[in-house]
Order: sequence, then C-alpha cells, then structure tokens
Amino acid sequence: MMEILRYAAASAEQAEVYVAEEERTPICVISGELQQLSTQKTVGIGLRVVKDGRMGKASSTVPDSGFLVDAALKTAASGNPAEYVFPNSPCSETHCFDPGTASVPEETLLVSAMKISDALKKKGIAHELAAQREIKSVTIENTSGFSSTYKKTGFWLSLDTLSTEGFRQMQFFAASGRWFDLEEEHIEQIVSYHFAADNRVGIKTGRYPVVFSGQAMWALLFRLFAGVEGQALARGISPVAHRLGEQLISDRVTVVDDPTIPLGTNSVPFDDEGSPCRVNTIYDKGVLSGFLLDLKTASQTGKVSTGNGFRRQLFNEGVEVVPSPCYTNFVMSPGKDDIQDVMSQLPRCIYVQQVMGGHTGNIVAGEFSLNLGTAFLVERGVIRAKIMDAMVAGNVYDVFRNVGAVGNTLSSNRAIFYPFGYAPDVLFEGVSVAGGRA
Repeated sequence: MMEILRYAAASAEQAEVYVAEEERTPICVISGELQQLSTQKTVGIGLRVVKDGRMGKASSTVPDSGFLVDAALKTAASGNPAEYVFPNSPCSETHCFDPGTASVPEETLLVSAMKISDALKKKGIAHELAAQREIKSVTIENTSGFSSTYKKTGFWLSLDTLSTEGFRQMQFFAASGRWFDLEEEHIEQIVSYHFAADNRVGIKTGRYPVVFSGQAMWALLFRLFAGVEGQALARGISPVAHRLGEQLISDRVTVVDDPTIPLGTNSVPFDDEGSPCRVNTIYDKGVLSGFLLDLKTASQTGKVSTGNGFRRQLFNEGVEVVPSPCYTNFVMSPGKDDIQDVMSQLPRCIYVQQVMGGHTGNIVAGEFSLNLGTAFLVERGVIRAKIMDAMVAGNVYDVFRNVGAVGNTLSSNRAIFYPFGYAPDVLFEGVSVAGGRA
C-alpha cells in the first residue's frame, strides 16, 4: 500500500489509497431447502490522485502500483477539478467490530437459518430466507499523512413468505453489527402476518390515517436524506438548501445520521475519504439543523465535510465507486407512543409493513408514489385483511407535518440492497391513497 502511495506521490500533487478486504458468508434457504452456503473473500484497491488540480481515479483487485498510478493519472487529464485537500484529522474510536460475530462458524449460521425455516415449514408457509455475515477491514492512507484502519462486522437477515400463488405475502428484514438469532416472538409475528394476508381486500381512493412500520419508513426518510445530501445542495436542486434553522416538519420528528451507534449496521470511525465520522443532526424536533457532505460537495458549498463521503450508492458499492455524500445510520428517534394502542383507537387505518418503488420519482423534491407491497386494513387495532392493488402518494415535507404518533421502539431497515438505518412505526394523518374497489 505504501508503495502505491509513494509511486503516486512522485507524479501527483495529492494521492489517496483505499483498501477494502471483505469476507462474506451468504446463506439462502427456500422452504426448508438449503440453496447456498459459502464464504467469499475479496480485496479491492482504490486510488485517487490530484494532478494539475484535477481528480483521477483507478481501482483493481491486485496491488499493481504501475497499473493503478498510470490509470489514475490518465483519468486525471480529463477529471473534475479537485479544490480540496485530502484530510488528516484524528478519529474517535467506534465500536463496529464484534469478535464473536467474526468467529461464528458456518454451521452455527446454518443451524440458525434452518431453525427459522423449519418453524415456517411446519406451519405450511412457503418462504425464501436470505442472510449474510460480513467481516470487513478498511485502510486509508493519503499524502496528507492520514493512515488508519478499522475492522467491522455485520449481519442481516431477510425473509419473504409466499402465498399459495407464489407471490410475496409479507416481508421481514433485520440487520445489526452483531450476529443474532431470530427470537420466537418475531417468528410468531411473521406467521401471524402471513395468515392475516390470506384475506385480501381492495380499498377506495381517499385520505386515510396510515401507519408506516419502521421497516417501511426508509422510503420516506430516504427522501429527507436526499434533500440534505451535498450533491443536491451543490447542484441547487435541494428544496431545503436555504432553510437551515426553520421548522419544516412536525416537532415530533428528530432525525440524525449517527455513525457512532455501538455495532450499528453502518457504524464506522471515518468515511471512505478519511474524514472523521460524527453524529450529524438533520432535523431537531422538526427544525432543519444540518446537511451531509463529502469533501467535494463541502468545497463546492463553502462548508466542511461531515464525514459522509462513501463509496456507496443506492444500487452499488465498492472500490470502483467514487465517494459521494451518503448516510451512515440514518435514524429517526423513537417517540413515546405504543402504536398498537394508537391503532386500537382508530376506527380504520392502514398499516404499511413494506412498500415497493421507493427508488422511483422525484426523490430530491420529496415526492413519493409507493405501491403497497405488504399493507393491512386495520379496524380498532385488529388486522382485517391485506390491501391489494393500492398505493400511497404525496410529498414527505407534507406528510411529515401531519404526524399523529411516533412509536417507542426502533426497527432496522434497508434502502433497496443495503442497510439504511433505524426508525419507529409512525402514524401519518390524511395520507392520499389510490385504490380500486373496496
């Protein structure tokens, strides 16, 4: 690694070497039958150089100094201006590595997955279970003198139950920096939702009280993120760019980007540019309080990096991805409400367990039009049926002004492929729902 940095430094004003070593153990079980269990190891090297004030980049899976430096210098000739300096600031320790998770044998991971699968199979529930244990080491060195490494563990589990026709009946997701065994109460809840979904109903178009589960909340929170991330600010397309300090949404809502959560799904001490990570408050009781920036967008907007430059986008991540503003653990703080009690007081509401289409529409503007993947009609707290062929639509800055209740517990969630953060169940009042015949 030092050889690559020395070679690059001899030909460029600045250089940065990023090395990621990953070990992933994916498991796939379909209705009691093991489909995949393996351990895969990868190494990736990313190099960025600044030559004549322009950024160049290259990546490889082998530490070939000549190839990486030559390729990076070539791209720098037509690269974007780099009006910033690679950082060298101290980073706080973050608890993101669990030795126990790293040492869990494949056999133990398999036994845990099969226990869940067998429990569902005994109930006659067809299903698809996927889980993955991850161990990652990231090292960054640059010509400013920064040189640091962190190790990180992670585990996630995804479960889809299937209807007799083979369609998704309900979905469950959980993630942590530590391996976990799904508790019996969670399995029982999955079974309960599955059979409740056997009864299906349409719903009339109109406005309804809608409860988004913590798992489904990512689709709304992602739009709040899109409004405060640096690229939207630099391009002048953020709807909240000049509203810092204003009350934009309900005072029930506090949102932070928190990379310091012990064994959080995305907890890390520094970002993929070597900038120290820190807790960034986005909305404090509804008041816009901050933005999320990498080095480039901080330079473009006259601010400083918030430690949110990551080689991760909505659909891909890796050494070949250019760092850009991204979230760590994007968290909506829990409230004081028991959502089940709240729903029991409502004559009728919709409980959204999961949505489809969260990545579509004018996300930066806060607009959403989401198909209800798994949603239930609830009357006085009792699930009556799964709602079919319906969608919710609106703008997050409107719906977040009409928050009726915020649940007192958090659930982990993911944005398409990757863990996103944590959120409570939230009741929104008067949400526009498009349906068919009731």
